[in-house]
Amino acid sequence: MTPENETFRAVCRIAPSPQPLDPEEDVLLLGSCFAENIGSRMRRAMLPATVNPTGILFNPESVRTVIEFALSGEKVTPQQAGDLWFSWLLSGDFTCTDRETFQEQADAAMQRLRTGLATARTLIVTLGTAIVYVLAEPPFTAVANCHKQPSRLFVRDMLTPQAIAAPWHRLIERLRVLNPGLRIIFTVSPVRHLKEGQHANTLSKSILHLAVDMLTHALENVEYFPAYELLIDDLRDYRFCTEDLAHPTPQAADYIFARFRETYYSEASRRLLNEAESLRRRLDHRFLHPESAAAADFRQETVRLLAAFQAAHPRLVL
Repeated sequence: MTPENETFRAVCRIAPSPQPLDPEEDVLLLGSCFAENIGSRMRRAMLPATVNPTGILFNPESVRTVIEFALSGEKVTPQQAGDLWFSWLLSGDFTCTDRETFQEQADAAMQRLRTGLATARTLIVTLGTAIVYVLAEPPFTAVANCHKQPSRLFVRDMLTPQAIAAPWHRLIERLRVLNPGLRIIFTVSPVRHLKEGQHANTLSKSILHLAVDMLTHALENVEYFPAYELLIDDLRDYRFCTEDLAHPTPQAADYIFARFRETYYSEASRRLLNEAESLRRRLDHRFLHPESAAAADFRQETVRLLAAFQAAHPRLVL
């Protein structure tokens, strides 16, 4: 996608990466709901991407903590509230009424995360907010989700750039021992946290930018992709936000992913992704007359094309 109407907008200029991503290498995406937006588009293009195995995590402290916990190999300790079981480490996706089921799901998620950290060539981390809610009693940790528990259990805090960057610096060095070639791309989510107030949201996003800037300057193979700027400064219009005026529309997310593709994939790789997306559209096609001969021929041709594509690119999967 080529930016248009440049006379009326300040288009965000992004230089192509000197190290293009290999579309057949594993990618792990962690962080806010914006990681889900980009990750779902990578999966639609059949890229081998693992997206938020431990659920959506908004703040950098929770992302870091869950990575460190996964690396430790420890089991998640469940919490109970009424008839629900959950973990302060994980998103609400794992909450359930049966402790054994919760434990199985949490253990499986941690294993997927450990595997992703060990095998991914690229880790994409999307940070959503520097505002954290910390348990008011020991162990005084920042929670990934408050799980609709009483506010008296938490203390609200705003992380500083240094408080984010220093432990992340140590974590990245530890990850490089496990996975020496790991490349890390940070983004700051363009999703506004308006419930915290607009000024607090602005401060929060600024802190995240400063922390990421510290890391990109201090460590090799750590980069920043300007997803935030693409929505807030480039598109810069509420018509690219959903009804809550905070989240990007599918059109905006498509634009940001298109710019990500331009930045990190070679021209040959982009042609490959276009082919994968074309196949995906064929698979999604719904027929007005599904029992017709034309529909049968279309399905047969789709099966043939998909088999040929996957034979040529076995790492690209549905």
